[in-house]
Amino acid sequence: MAPGFYVTAPRRPNPPLDSAGHRGYVLVPGGRRVQTRPNVVQVVRRAEAVPRQEEPWEGIRRIVVARTDALGPLVLALPAIAALRDAYPSAWIALLARPTTAPLARLVVGVDQVIADTGESNRLSAEMRAFRADLFVSMSTGGRIPWAAATARVRHRIGPGHRVYSALFERRVGERRASEETHEVEQALSYALAAGASGGPVRFPLAIPLPAVESAKVWLAEHGIRRPFVVLRPESGPAASPPWPPSHFVRLATLLAAEGANVVFSVGPGDEAAPRLLDAADLAVRRLPRFTGDLATLPAFVQAASLVVGNGAGAVHLAAALGTPTLAIQAPWSSCGPARWGPYASNGWSLVVDHPEAAQWGARERGSRGRDLMSTISPAAALSCALAILDGRTPSL
Repeated sequence: MAPGFYVTAPRRPNPPLDSAGHRGYVLVPGGRRVQTRPNVVQVVRRAEAVPRQEEPWEGIRRIVVARTDALGPLVLALPAIAALRDAYPSAWIALLARPTTAPLARLVVGVDQVIADTGESNRLSAEMRAFRADLFVSMSTGGRIPWAAATARVRHRIGPGHRVYSALFERRVGERRASEETHEVEQALSYALAAGASGGPVRFPLAIPLPAVESAKVWLAEHGIRRPFVVLRPESGPAASPPWPPSHFVRLATLLAAEGANVVFSVGPGDEAAPRLLDAADLAVRRLPRFTGDLATLPAFVQAASLVVGNGAGAVHLAAALGTPTLAIQAPWSSCGPARWGPYASNGWSLVVDHPEAAQWGARERGSRGRDLMSTISPAAALSCALAILDGRTPSL
């Protein structure tokens, strides 16, 4: 958003803080209370540094790209799909995706066909044979889909290099170690470069249909929402990443409204905790609009927003890909933190908790203490960052 965000309510010089300022405490083994502090970080974008691994093949006419993960990984694979399109401009490209993400896959410029993976192995093998692909690129984990490509006798196959099924691939991509912080955009690009694509500036080739844009405009008008407005998306991120509590999103909504900002909640399918909490909140929060549109209209909605705040999940990545300023609230670990899963954009930031001992936690401790750790990021800290972004400034704490 451009600088000059004006509000009707008086702006306080500093947002209200909780009793510990921007700090919180989390219990660690032994019953000790350890102080935490949130930090604001940005992804160091290094896509141009991903090395080209191989030369392109000759005679490639039909390509299948498998990305059957959730919405976030699919969005972060779009630069790799764009690179494949550049490398094989005359090829017919099919994108294999989940049925739930197929509506977004159909918006990807350069994708000629979307195949919805229903999980039925026999059906997938038959579809692979009928497609008659020359090249198969598997960016997803699991051996079921590569086996279908192998049984369909796809001539050239690319996939991860350290799996029990890696022998099915002609070219293999090295996988990240647990401590490695290569971003998902760059990891996906390595698959395209293994197919002979060239590196270059990252782009997210999404084209939003005009009917979806008009539908979003109608919804905003019906609910009296004018720009600038902030979208709060309290969805959970990856399974191994504890989310910021929905109650904190409710408090953030209250603080933003007090600053004169228009606030809209975005509630995704299957998200039951957030609606229940909103229904039990104060009247002012209950009255805030809730956008429940599907993937056919969500891109147009988040593109119209002035800021999207959420856990590091699909809607945040979608907003960042479409150029909307974003604030992701994320856990500190390399497997799910900003370095690998932060918004890949110049106007995207991550609010991440800084804990001196959390880096050493194992999976069990992360599961049992992760939510408590995330709750130490105060709504006041998120408010401070959000107001700075709305003003066109770089957020800091």
